[in-house]
Amino acid sequence: MLRLHPCAKPWQIKLAQRLVPDYVDPGYVYDDLLHQYAPLSKTWIDAGCGDNSDIEQMPEYRGLAMGFDLEDRRQGKYLRADVYQVPFKDNSIDFISSRWVAEHLESPEKALKELHRVMKPGGRLLIRTTGKWHYISLFSRVAPMPLKRFLSPAPVFPTFFRLNGRMAFQGCFSVTSGWRIEKIHYIENLQYGNPLGFIFSLTYHLITTGLKLDHLKTTIILETTKIQP
Repeated sequence: MLRLHPCAKPWQIKLAQRLVPDYVDPGYVYDDLLHQYAPLSKTWIDAGCGDNSDIEQMPEYRGLAMGFDLEDRRQGKYLRADVYQVPFKDNSIDFISSRWVAEHLESPEKALKELHRVMKPGGRLLIRTTGKWHYISLFSRVAPMPLKRFLSPAPVFPTFFRLNGRMAFQGCFSVTSGWRIEKIHYIENLQYGNPLGFIFSLTYHLITTGLKLDHLKTTIILETTKIQP
């Protein structure tokens, strides 16, 4: 069933219904997985949580939930911490989520090793990130930081794209043994802001899907499990 972002206009919905009736916006895919895994977990941490919206959008969650990031932030269920030095005990966390963080990791193997340390055997790691070979990512990799900061209304952080594709996943997760990749979702993020952007992104989605070039899509959602010893 078609599920577009809430900001989609009526004409965009009608066009998508005709051309991609099974399309689901990657935000919904990620949120659905959050709501699937979190209720099954007694402990949940969100690595690089930003404004901590993923945890705050689930007030019904009854376990111990904590988001962490590098900024000082006065709010509940938040901790200032680094993904390379997670302040939790070994084998203490059931579920770890991470949205828009992997592309910023300079040393992804080190981060995965630390997340593996704190996670219980059988625990789940859910990652949402940007595809390395998407045209927006290619621009981000070559554009100077001052230009990106000028063009973006939101804060811009350095990107490395070292954990952003099937080969990178296999390489990093094999270096950090003890993980099993369950599923990789490749989803194009439609651009709803203007008519040309929407039509272009929709066409791009149709072409990459038809040619089975999913690695060129915008969004990657990765589901992994810490293997039982």
